[in-house]
Amino acid sequence: MKGLLMDTSSATLYAAVAIDGKTIAKRETKDAQRKQSELLLPTIKELLREVGVSAKEIDYVVAGKGPGSYTGLRISLTASKVFALSLNIPLYLCSTLSLLRSIDDRPTICLLDAKANRSYIGIYEGDKCLLADQAMSNGDVISLFKEHPDYLVSGQVAQLGLDGIAVIDDPTIENLARGNKEENLSDALSAKPVYLKETYATPNL
Repeated sequence: MKGLLMDTSSATLYAAVAIDGKTIAKRETKDAQRKQSELLLPTIKELLREVGVSAKEIDYVVAGKGPGSYTGLRISLTASKVFALSLNIPLYLCSTLSLLRSIDDRPTICLLDAKANRSYIGIYEGDKCLLADQAMSNGDVISLFKEHPDYLVSGQVAQLGLDGIAVIDDPTIENLARGNKEENLSDALSAKPVYLKETYATPNL
């Protein structure tokens, strides 16, 4: 089984090809937020050419569904839907926060910068969600760190304004590679990104 993996929900562009659940070629392009619409499809074509696989041989697609960058989410979600619909293959969509969880299934606080002094946060222990994805004030995130000092931390933490936070190596592609699970199966026609915008903070004016 050949899988096409992608996520553009943050400043990093992730793309990979997996065979039988193992990643055989991948790209992680940092600081790509303003160029993802230009880079994603050429990157996918390059990966397919590198491993000698044609687009028609892809059996399924896995992508991040959010939360994350409003524009970035639409790029990879649109591309993944086009592949799924045009090739008539399954589409699997994963929480982008769940993609940050430790691959050894240890409890992980997964974070992305939500701006306005907030973070998107979810806590995962393997496939088990300990705290549902939500937007939380950075102060509350810091308090949660203190409550769970034994939990790993993954993702973006600069917005917290703390020094010395140990963050695990980025596991996004590894988690995309194991994202083709029944609970992530999505309808390509109706699939929509998860923005969590209803929980955005209102700036003090």
